Amino acid sequence: LMKMNSDVSDKCWHGCGKTGTLIHLLWHCPETKIFCQWVVDTLVLSFRFSSMVFFALILKVYSAKITQISPT
Repeated sequence: LMKMNSDVSDKCWHGCGKTGTLIHLLWHCPETKIFCQWVVDTLVLSFRFSSMVFFALILKVYSAKITQISPT
């Protein structure tokens, strides 16, 4: 953006102080890495919880059928 408008700083807008190129903003900025790790941690917890709920519902729905099929 600095090349288009000289009033805009070329520094990273995340506040790390380095030159804010697209590659830096997406891959090298420490602030971006912290945010991405937070997103990954949140998704892992969400999917772990969702899978537990899914299997609990499956067991609740099919538990009677499973006991009827099991060998005696």
